[in-house]
Amino acid sequence: MNRFREAGSNFTVFETITVSNSSIGLTAASIANKNLAIITVEEQDVRFRPDGSTNAPTTTSGHILLVGDILELHNLEAMTAVRFIRDGGTDGALSCSYGTG
Repeated sequence: MNRFREAGSNFTVFETITVSNSSIGLTAASIANKNLAIITVEEQDVRFRPDGSTNAPTTTSGHILLVGDILELHNLEAMTAVRFIRDGGTDGALSCSYGTG
């Protein structure tokens, strides 16, 4: 899926997150006062759970995102709750842009 957010969105923060064998969320300081995230999976497939603040994904449980997939989150609550973990034996990476729209 190769697409990007329509014009009118204001992205002001970018970060790369390494996804390893422990679940990880988006960086709290990076998403503060934002309501939109565009997340692209790089290097290795990952799993995620949108309810991850209370139910973390595991290497065998959660939605799979393949390398090149894009996940869009449209509110701070979703951005705060989502958690990621690698799917397999190799660390992955997420390219993340945050903003308002």
